[in-house]
Amino acid sequence: MNRWFGPGLFLLVGLALALRLPQLDRRPMHNDEGVNAIRFRSLWVNHAYRYDPNEFHGPTLEYFTVPSAWVSGSKDFNQFTETTFRRVTVSFGVGLILLLYLLADGLGKVETLWAAAFTAISPAMVFYSRYYIHEMLLVFFTALTLGACWRYVQGKSTGWCLLAGLGLGLMFASKETFIFAALSMVMAVACAAAWSRWLDGESLAVKSYLNVKHVSAALTVLLLVWMILFSSFFTHFGGLIDSLKTFWIWAHRAAGDSPHVHPWYFYFRRLLFFHHKNGPVWSEALIVALAMVGCVAAFTRRWLGQTNLLLVRTMAFFTGGLMLIYTVLSYKTPWCLLGFLHGMILLAGVGAAVLLRARRTRWLKWTSGILLVVATLRLGWLTYPYSLSSREHYYFYGILLIVGGGIVTLLLSRTARQFNWTTGALLMVASAQLGWQACRASFPYCASPGNPYVYAQTSPDILKLVDKIEALARVSPDGHDLVVKVMSDHDSYWPLPWYLRRFTRVGYWNNIPPDPLAPIMIVSSEFQAAFDDRPEKSHLMAGYFQLRPQVFFELYVEVNLWREYVKSLPPEKD
Repeated sequence: MNRWFGPGLFLLVGLALALRLPQLDRRPMHNDEGVNAIRFRSLWVNHAYRYDPNEFHGPTLEYFTVPSAWVSGSKDFNQFTETTFRRVTVSFGVGLILLLYLLADGLGKVETLWAAAFTAISPAMVFYSRYYIHEMLLVFFTALTLGACWRYVQGKSTGWCLLAGLGLGLMFASKETFIFAALSMVMAVACAAAWSRWLDGESLAVKSYLNVKHVSAALTVLLLVWMILFSSFFTHFGGLIDSLKTFWIWAHRAAGDSPHVHPWYFYFRRLLFFHHKNGPVWSEALIVALAMVGCVAAFTRRWLGQTNLLLVRTMAFFTGGLMLIYTVLSYKTPWCLLGFLHGMILLAGVGAAVLLRARRTRWLKWTSGILLVVATLRLGWLTYPYSLSSREHYYFYGILLIVGGGIVTLLLSRTARQFNWTTGALLMVASAQLGWQACRASFPYCASPGNPYVYAQTSPDILKLVDKIEALARVSPDGHDLVVKVMSDHDSYWPLPWYLRRFTRVGYWNNIPPDPLAPIMIVSSEFQAAFDDRPEKSHLMAGYFQLRPQVFFELYVEVNLWREYVKSLPPEKD
């Protein structure tokens, strides 16, 4: 198996890329994505970054976007596209699979491949890997820290301890909620040690795994990362103070001072069973159920094979603790579940392998395997998108046949005798399901409320508004120097600044200013401006557009400009 483990892992990386990379620009930018992209403009154009303790989270997203901007081949920010930004989070989402290599000797080779497969096929992991926000970076750096800590426990190497400090520092610099993951790590180790001592009768001396010099070196790396990134490479030392002040600000929001307040079952509704009107049924209950199997096996010491008890129990306590924290907090957004979902995926890898070795009797092993096949097929069927074109079907199923076939060939080879046909069939089915999940994340439900992971998503209708404004600019002598005024309450105009980034004279107001008139005005419907009803008739209302659920805008255009636009339209056919 050792011979084929590496190629199998990389094949799953290829499969994950096939899900995440196609048509990254298909879904309109979410308002958070638009904010992050415009904040990157300051770093790219002015070579300056300033951490804001009130909003926007940490600096890692902006700094790790720089390589993607270099690869784009353009120095002009206005030429960057959605793909430029979203491939950053795609890289970190796929990188989670590679990080599993650090845990492979503790989880076991079979378990690690299962965890890699579930990381690739998880609907949430696929969807948010294509989302330009901080969450996927936080999950990646958390996994890096856990993997480095495990490697250090195995060999007491200074290098692994330094890598753990780097990972923790990058967690801090990614998002304020890193404190929940860090706290869960510490509590998980304490709980695993207590379980071993009091219930198993085994003494686990945690202190024996710690070297004062090594821990000091790790903390030094953590402090260096904190100082470098939050001070904007030693150009803004006020960012260091702000990085500490932010916890007081976010504590109020976590307690309920936020519009994102939801009931305790918010995450479970999305993971276990979600159905919206005429849309499909969504569920990741298979991963949750297998994670529970992995936990039971770890605490009962049965059918674990080469899996390390300490590692799996620590992962179980870490996942449970993080899930409990996010469930209790009133503040909830759906991407926050990624942290404990990743822990569930690791445990699900253990659970899948446990079911296949739970009984030595061949017919029972086949029965457990068939049940897993049925469950995987059922999950794929529930999430299958029916509105794909024939071309899209052929593209994705071609990938599935090539990569899935390669995985089965590896797992059923003579050099991997510990695997059986059931395991190969399961991974083949998982590969097919992966294709279905990729199609769903990329195509019909990428901006639909029928998708459990869509949240305050920008409506595709806004692209029609942007196209019309671009068309008006083409017929105006001012071009992109045309004056545009946007009037909306409470900054609810995002992500319009991203879509209007090429216009040099755009202004934003949270009310109707004393002098509101401009060649183009985009006005919140709540203001009921009715500029076209004025006696002078200088403007007309040229459209009514939805920005996102319950947020609508009216487009007002100067009469003469509108006439020029109408003249530019092709004649209607009889």
